[in-house]
Amino acid sequence: MILPTLIKAPLSDNKTKLLRQHNAPFRYYTATTSHHYLYISQTRSFARAEAWLARYRDVEGGWGVIEHINDDQFFIMFVSNNELLVTDEGDIDTLMRDYDVLLQRYHAQLFWCAPQHALMQGEIVEPLSEVELTPFALTPSLRRTPLIVGGAIVLSALLGFAGWLMLSQPAPPSNVTPVDPYLAYRTAVSHTSSAHDGLKQAVTLSAIAATVPQGWQVVSITLDNATATLTVNRLSEGQRPVITTWLAQHPELSGYRHLSLNTLTITLPVRETLTAWQDHLMPSTIPLTSLTDTFIALGWTVTPPVKDGGLLTTMSTFSIKKQTDLAALLSLDGILKQLPVSAKATLTPAGHLWDVAITFTFYGAST
Repeated sequence: MILPTLIKAPLSDNKTKLLRQHNAPFRYYTATTSHHYLYISQTRSFARAEAWLARYRDVEGGWGVIEHINDDQFFIMFVSNNELLVTDEGDIDTLMRDYDVLLQRYHAQLFWCAPQHALMQGEIVEPLSEVELTPFALTPSLRRTPLIVGGAIVLSALLGFAGWLMLSQPAPPSNVTPVDPYLAYRTAVSHTSSAHDGLKQAVTLSAIAATVPQGWQVVSITLDNATATLTVNRLSEGQRPVITTWLAQHPELSGYRHLSLNTLTITLPVRETLTAWQDHLMPSTIPLTSLTDTFIALGWTVTPPVKDGGLLTTMSTFSIKKQTDLAALLSLDGILKQLPVSAKATLTPAGHLWDVAITFTFYGAST
């Protein structure tokens, strides 16, 4: 990755444990009144999001930044009341598609540090200077070698060791019709949405849920293979004019919402599939064990994987549970982005936190 990985956790989590679980050669740590923010990297880098936060600390409400890093890579971030909602990187088309709802929501305060690529309303701004970046440089950690299995860095190293297998076949005799033994696998991954994109949409819906007006109650956020859905019910004192006025203030939701007499649903598509894995097959044992160990180290309750497959490929399903804020899901981004994993989830409000239950399916080799 070009930029460091951001680990965001509730302030109630133990700082020492957080740093120990996410040890890396270089890191930068800060905290707000509600969250820990830990940036980790294998190389010297800067916590760019913190530098942008420092520049626009006095901007009220919500805002976003789109910054051209190099070649076709861009950095995107969104902030609400001086709290980071999400950061990501990738090509401009993918970012504009994946964050369409947030882009529309914060378009009035969108800062473009990419003048040749500004695709919508916003303010063109100067790049971060060396003076602005220097205070947010990642510094060398005291320990260079992680001693605990946990976090994206350890998992990435193990995945690098495990590698992946190219799905190649010897040429059949010319008079024999070839049969693809991996057809079921190829079909499954090409029609399955990625856990990475699904949980990203769930976090987007959590930001929307935080602004639902009084008299209307958030029931849940659900994630299935193709969509993430926020469900809001009207309470006895709730009024339809209140919710319709709120919806009118959020025109970016017009294509994603449905309002009945007593229920509002907002459904976002999960567009990213596992198609990139059609011609690759990851060995299951080491990456799957590392993945479940990572969740345990992060404080999730994990059920053992159950495998279902044949001689060549298998699907391994396991579940995790935790009461947390949805910022914890952002810390999983660097892990899930690298893996052939889909997800189904149910998230229900629990005061200022959420009860999160996620079922993952890992697609890999039977070995």
